[in-house]
Amino acid sequence: MSITTGAQTNGGYFNDTVGTSADRIYGLGICYADGNLTICNSCLSTVASGIISDCPDSKDAGTWLESGPCFIRYSNENFFGVANTNSYYIYSSENYTDRELFGNARNALFDTLIAKINASANMVASGQESVNGIDKLYGLLQCTRDLNHQECYKCLSSLISDVQPPSLLSYTVGLRYFGFSCYVNYEMFPIMQTPEGISQ
Repeated sequence: MSITTGAQTNGGYFNDTVGTSADRIYGLGICYADGNLTICNSCLSTVASGIISDCPDSKDAGTWLESGPCFIRYSNENFFGVANTNSYYIYSSENYTDRELFGNARNALFDTLIAKINASANMVASGQESVNGIDKLYGLLQCTRDLNHQECYKCLSSLISDVQPPSLLSYTVGLRYFGFSCYVNYEMFPIMQTPEGISQ
């Protein structure tokens, strides 16, 4: 079964190994839980085609669509179970006015979601936190399911540490942080679509 088909039929995640000895390839595909499964299916197909054309000779590659809710990775070395923090991010240029309130709310949200994801078999946690009694911050943490909870925590901690002061990301009102092994998203509006088929 291909990675794209497997992820589409397995609740938004699939990993597999094909080939033998020197020709063995390890791969995975994941749909992010704040996306729509139908769009993710299209994203997986597009990314799979793109990674073949853009990286024809690469033995290790991972790629996303900037606006798409999916990620595909493959390698000739077994990477399953080991956190990889290669990453990129998209963020809002708007910063929250009261930095102390926002920073406290963001960190409280992260603490809550870390605790939730440690109890999640599907390595997904979402929630919300009040910033000032009126504004709310909504967040999602997600890891690829080949990781155990310790490796998931290692990956998320690395990305979360990047948004702490004095980072330019510290007070942005919206961030999507894509890692090879984990994903962080927070916004000032609800982000979870709870689409049918993506396991949460």
